[in-house]
Amino acid sequence: MTFRFHRRLIFWNIVVLLFVLFIDGPSFPLSLLALSVGVLLTLLVSYALKVRVAMPLSDLSSAIRKIGDGDLTQRVPITVK
Repeated sequence: MTFRFHRRLIFWNIVVLLFVLFIDGPSFPLSLLALSVGVLLTLLVSYALKVRVAMPLSDLSSAIRKIGDGDLTQRVPITVK
């Protein structure tokens, strides 16, 4: 799931960069810098979303599976941020 999310965000970074190049004209070193910063920001934001959303859902799914298997002592920790 996360890799697919990364690909989509990186794709849109490249689209925006090409749009800016089309409007502003080619300036390769600045364009390469903009692309690098965009990809880095994309990776940072997607990692933050993974930590904030996907990991708690994975913990919840694991607990639900254990409860479904009969481990009724299983508890789901509640964390408030």
